[in-house]
Amino acid sequence: MRSFKRVIIVPMGSLGASCLQRLMETVSSLTSLSVDLGPSLPPPIPAFNPVKRKFYSHFIIEYLRRHHPQADVIIGLVDADIYSEILDNVISEVQHLQQAGVISLSLLKEFLFGERPEALLCERLAKETIHILGHLSGLGHCHNPRCLMYPSHGVLETDFKQLGFCPECQIRLRLGSPMASRRIG
Repeated sequence: MRSFKRVIIVPMGSLGASCLQRLMETVSSLTSLSVDLGPSLPPPIPAFNPVKRKFYSHFIIEYLRRHHPQADVIIGLVDADIYSEILDNVISEVQHLQQAGVISLSLLKEFLFGERPEALLCERLAKETIHILGHLSGLGHCHNPRCLMYPSHGVLETDFKQLGFCPECQIRLRLGSPMASRRIG
């Protein structure tokens, strides 16, 4: 697997500038990667399935890659529900060959409560973004529910995770991933 140093985040819907800025700063500080904001894009119409009323994640990722062919890694933030070949509802999806991923803002906006709902959304986004980067760095899903590499099937699982990798995943990163020299967690 090739290494990467630069991540481009592409908003595909409504997300506040302060949340985007916080996301880029958090991901950059935790991974030591360069994180840039790409121009906003609308979700691709051909990716929309009118029966499911959701967007097909694979098509979104291909669309992102066509718009940013030179990017090391590209991650889209789509303000809609998405599905994959296997699951009818996904929070995020990654494609290794494309070195790209997509995150559903729609699902991450569920159960926003408390005094600082935007801060909670930004934290969820950071966790899912770093989860995607973990996959692209060679990590699989982890059995530890506090680890960022634990699979989230809902936002409550995302909220329970710490903003970092467990010791086992940190060792795996050091032993053979492009992010091996970076300390996360």
